[in-house]
Amino acid sequence: MIWDSWIDKWEKTCEAIRRLGGESEGFAVANKATEDKVTAVENKIGMKLLDVFRRIVLEFASGVDFEWRLPDELKLPQKFRGIFAGEFTWNLKDIPEINESKEVGLENAFLTKMILTTGYGIIN
Repeated sequence: MIWDSWIDKWEKTCEAIRRLGGESEGFAVANKATEDKVTAVENKIGMKLLDVFRRIVLEFASGVDFEWRLPDELKLPQKFRGIFAGEFTWNLKDIPEINESKEVGLENAFLTKMILTTGYGIIN
């Protein structure tokens, strides 16, 4: 599968960052999820996970955490100067919380639009 090479690529990326004097921390790959855990998350959020993500957590890993940071003194080419740190992370157990925050965000966006378009809540 495509993810067979992911760990090797992430490890090589960590090595390259350290050679530049940067830091890579938090590199961790969690165990695969069980069908029961995936189903429990799907039941909690009230929908099926995307097929590709479901396959990844069942066949590769239920979570990944990869963070890196380049040293402040490293002079990058102009077009890359805004790229000094990064993070790549997912975890099946976080999906319900992420889904809940999405719902709160949508509710807040709806309320804001309603207030702005109707004038309710605006102090004169």
